[in-house]
Amino acid sequence: VHATSFCAEVWGPAWRAARAAGLGARRVLAIDQRGHGRSDTPSEPSAYAWTRVAGDVAGVLAEEFAAEDSAILVGHSSGGTAVLAAAAICPERVAGVAVVEPVLFEPPEPGVDADSFAGSRLFAERALKRRARFEDRAAARAALQSRFPYSGFATSALDANLDGGFEVTE
Repeated sequence: VHATSFCAEVWGPAWRAARAAGLGARRVLAIDQRGHGRSDTPSEPSAYAWTRVAGDVAGVLAEEFAAEDSAILVGHSSGGTAVLAAAAICPERVAGVAVVEPVLFEPPEPGVDADSFAGSRLFAERALKRRARFEDRAAARAALQSRFPYSGFATSALDANLDGGFEVTE
């Protein structure tokens, strides 16, 4: 599961390189988190609550894997948080977890609605402020390459993010 402002396709270059090196015969699935890539973009900040994002990952596990199968979950940043929480929701479907820079917050106080959790609102507010349109692909590429973390992306990963995270419109 990708980080905030990335998309599922960002994982493609890494998985292709791993396979080319002879690593991993497992089936690989990458998902777009809410408001990213080809997923729906809810306008309500509560739609981005950690409980809902984790539920999305748990839902994919239930839909894509037989009950007796398990998966190794991999996540980066907000995706790391999502897979950790999904593993807690359905531990019987998880064989392992690998996270890179997960976003970790203290859980909400008892009696506080998880959908109002401050960490969830922060990411929803940031996602809703992202620029919606660019003149063309070259303008999108230039804008992304000029700022962290995209400035450090390998060309193949940046292209994958452009391919999966943007669509051409009139």
